[in-house]
Amino acid sequence: MKRIVVSWTVLLLCLNGFAEEKKEKRFSFLFVNDFTYQNNQLADENDQFYNLSTLFLKYGNWSGGLTLRSHNYYKRLPNRTLENSQYDLYRKHARYATKSLEFQVGDFNSMLGRGLVLSVLQNDKALRDRTVLGGDFRYNAGGWQVRALGGSVEDELKRQKWHVAGGELAGEYWKGNRVGVHASYIHDEKTLQRRDDRLTWSVSWSAEKLPGGLSYYAEISRLNLLDSRLRDGSACYSNLGWTRRNVSLLLEYRKYRNFNNELNNPPSADRGDEAVELRDSEAARLYVQYSFFRPDIVPFISVGRIREFDATGPQAYGGVNGSDVWGKLDFSFSHGVRETYYPERITEGRVVYRFTDPVAVDVYARDKRSSVGEYRFNEIDYNLQVSWAPHGAVFFQKQYSRELIDDRHHFHSGGIRINLKRDSYFELSVGETRGGEVCSSGQCVILPPFRGWRLGVFVTVR
Repeated sequence: MKRIVVSWTVLLLCLNGFAEEKKEKRFSFLFVNDFTYQNNQLADENDQFYNLSTLFLKYGNWSGGLTLRSHNYYKRLPNRTLENSQYDLYRKHARYATKSLEFQVGDFNSMLGRGLVLSVLQNDKALRDRTVLGGDFRYNAGGWQVRALGGSVEDELKRQKWHVAGGELAGEYWKGNRVGVHASYIHDEKTLQRRDDRLTWSVSWSAEKLPGGLSYYAEISRLNLLDSRLRDGSACYSNLGWTRRNVSLLLEYRKYRNFNNELNNPPSADRGDEAVELRDSEAARLYVQYSFFRPDIVPFISVGRIREFDATGPQAYGGVNGSDVWGKLDFSFSHGVRETYYPERITEGRVVYRFTDPVAVDVYARDKRSSVGEYRFNEIDYNLQVSWAPHGAVFFQKQYSRELIDDRHHFHSGGIRINLKRDSYFELSVGETRGGEVCSSGQCVILPPFRGWRLGVFVTVR
């Protein structure tokens, strides 16, 4: 371990000196190293590590980067330790960009339209880390944009792989109103579901900052499966917004049927921590908020109705957010209900109070309850963090599950974070966590429980 620390220290010092020499040539770089070691007592082999070393370079209109990875477990399968440690060139890209032209080769993220046709984006909370490995071309001129891309996409466990080609054409056709055509073609190379090739296309209309504070977006889409034995899919999503002084309104509607091409992620028309049912669902809602600018307090409410297959029920939540109240207080509170096959209620709140400029306390709580007949499901989280800027923080977490997980109902963990310098820190945590379903932006992952301790080191050199 001492040799590793010394080696990294020498490398970081060399990179700092290299950057100083290149400043006069419009050259810049960013080096980031993200290292995690964990002693996972629930894994088949306790000792686990995951390391990403990334170097970004920029010179004039050119930029690029590469990421080296070494690991002996996958973040989506933390309880399975690989027999042999893996080392690979995980990500690489080169990019040339001007005001009107952009061309990129290597690994890149992509979303066409609002994600109905194609959505290959990073989602840290849901542990989604996919890229298109190939080429991406964009051209902007006269208010019109043209884009074409192609390559392959591999999942986080290297179990599935798709070939994809796509593109879009979008532009202004009348006084701030825009129209777009989007399409993707997907071919399975190695997947869990054996499906034939498929074409997904859509047409969109949109506008922002129209007179009277109006804005709108609408997109209709079709999923055509080349296998005639399978049923094609369809989708539509639309919203209408209005802002006037302190009041903002958003009306949303979506309807999806057999609309999973495995590389799309359309909008949910719901709160962000809910899963989106793409096989057969429909939802409509009205979101309203009022802003008190002094102090900055925003109450809000969302009311709507959702259908999943043959189950229909209300979806509603409301609350209030506050920022920099009295120059010391930030807070948020919300309560929501959602009923389709089973009733679900989520209550959560957060308070951040700054005693002095450096010292702050952050308290968060969340209660999730649902029921199916006589079955009752309940999860409760409490988080406490005391930070002392710019030095670091200490944190503590208590979790509860009505159902037994890892032979327990209560889970306790805590740790300390020490900031080494700007954008660099050391973090140590120990204890047990419950795991379970985690959703973000409509994408979900099921995490197993964890018991043990974890060490993380994040280093940035500019």
